[in-house]
Amino acid sequence: MIKLGCARRDITPDFPVPMAGYFCKDRFSEGIHDRLHARALAFLSDDKPFVLLQLDLLCLDACCVERLREAIGRFGLSKDSLLVCCIHTHSGFGGMLDTADGINREMVPLYGAYDQTVAGFLIERCLDAVGAAVADARKTPEGGPDGGNTVRIRIGRGSVKGLATNRHDPASPCDDGLFLVEFLKADGKKILLYNLCCHPTVLNAHNRFISADFPGAVAALLESPGSVDPDAYDMVLFVNGSAGDMSTRFTRKESGFAECERFGALVQKAITETIGQGGEFEALEEARLEYRSVALTRVEVPAPEAAEQRLAEMRKNLEQTKKNTADPRLVRKAESFVEGAEISLIKARYPRRGDDVSVETGLLTLNGQKILCVPLELFSSLALRRENLVFFGYANALLGYLADREAYDAMDYEALFSEFAMGEGERYIEMLSDVINTVCIEQSTNVPANTDFNKIVFNR
Repeated sequence: MIKLGCARRDITPDFPVPMAGYFCKDRFSEGIHDRLHARALAFLSDDKPFVLLQLDLLCLDACCVERLREAIGRFGLSKDSLLVCCIHTHSGFGGMLDTADGINREMVPLYGAYDQTVAGFLIERCLDAVGAAVADARKTPEGGPDGGNTVRIRIGRGSVKGLATNRHDPASPCDDGLFLVEFLKADGKKILLYNLCCHPTVLNAHNRFISADFPGAVAALLESPGSVDPDAYDMVLFVNGSAGDMSTRFTRKESGFAECERFGALVQKAITETIGQGGEFEALEEARLEYRSVALTRVEVPAPEAAEQRLAEMRKNLEQTKKNTADPRLVRKAESFVEGAEISLIKARYPRRGDDVSVETGLLTLNGQKILCVPLELFSSLALRRENLVFFGYANALLGYLADREAYDAMDYEALFSEFAMGEGERYIEMLSDVINTVCIEQSTNVPANTDFNKIVFNR
């Protein structure tokens, strides 16, 4: 029998904090537009309990995740029983990243300088949410709508049109899929988890108000804790997908809160339409979380002198582009070259140690539905090669962009920013079959070792 608990906690600092998401100095909050939250789902069973923790933040790093994993033992959970997924809003707060290999030292403009008070505040609120969700699950009475099961589930698939495109070429193929999981608890609480691919960057670097961007607008429309409205949800979790190359760059009309609300209404409409096409709720009989790590090759870092020369060339190219054209797409492309060259220079000054990067990949299973949980800004173009799978991105300690070969050839910002060598994105996608295969065999699901996972559709 599986018991499900849920809890939501406010994680909005009521004091000025560095804002995370854009490379600009002294970007501190000046107010709060919408509150940020930690939302926790606790899955308790005799097999292996675990917690999914969704945060309205840009990302976490290894140090922050390790602190959470060390602390959840107080709730009777093992260190590998936590899955943290950040929505990747660029209008949330920073100041809590302090990794051992110096990522915060070199990326202060992006993440904000480490602040022990901010980090402690976040950890405390996250643990409060996890503890409350576990307690909520444990108080669930024995029995339920099926006589023994205390939670029911319904999975649906749809699409969201008009929200996101490839952010370099809007005509390129991209993943506009919408994946929904509804949970219905024995106590009547309804929970919605939805997944789509899009950078929450409607609000640009000029914004100084704390916000969850368009996912915050979706939550405002759908989330009504304790409501008697049968269509309202006690909790709504957004888990971003393979959004590394996806954004609203070519669909947004402006960068403001009204546009966040427009996109929020668009997503809410797609969710409502998809739910209407779903089947009946059925008992949640399987909920598992397993982790496996794979090694990917780190990109070769240029010498500082070469990186400085490259940056000078890209800045000159940007000025020339602005003189020659008014096409915003070409100007933005030139700007991305500058951004990428700036990142390359930072990497050259603070080179990483080691040739390989260990990528901890989670496999979440809900009633047979397989979900890959990756600590990456995975390109949608790569995820589409595994169209039979669902991807949860920005999971646990974010390792940055994993781009396709085309992005390296085009010298796109994401490829230049990436920790990984050219071709590692394609290799990672191929390796996922082995990850799934290994976990399934260890779970004794009677899946043959030579199964071709390209031919399996992992949905019900």
